[in-house]
Amino acid sequence: MNKKTDLEKVAVQVKRTLTAQKRKQKLAELPDCPVLLSLNELTTKTGLSYSFLRRMIVEERQVPYIQVGTKYIINYSLFLQRLNEKGD
Repeated sequence: MNKKTDLEKVAVQVKRTLTAQKRKQKLAELPDCPVLLSLNELTTKTGLSYSFLRRMIVEERQVPYIQVGTKYIINYSLFLQRLNEKGD
């Protein structure tokens, strides 16, 4: 009886290890996530005024965004690309 419970414990540990390895492999295969910032975070990071960013992003729709509730979420790398295009 003792050997059976010991074997069951080992089997459970092996299964958990394999599951964890599969999960890590799936995560490694996922593409990198873009950096997403709210307007407030973008204001802090860029030093640009909130009103300027809101007008540029929300009102003039120069940069794509996602609205979650009352927050506007912006892909930081796309924002930088648009700024560089605008500056050229």
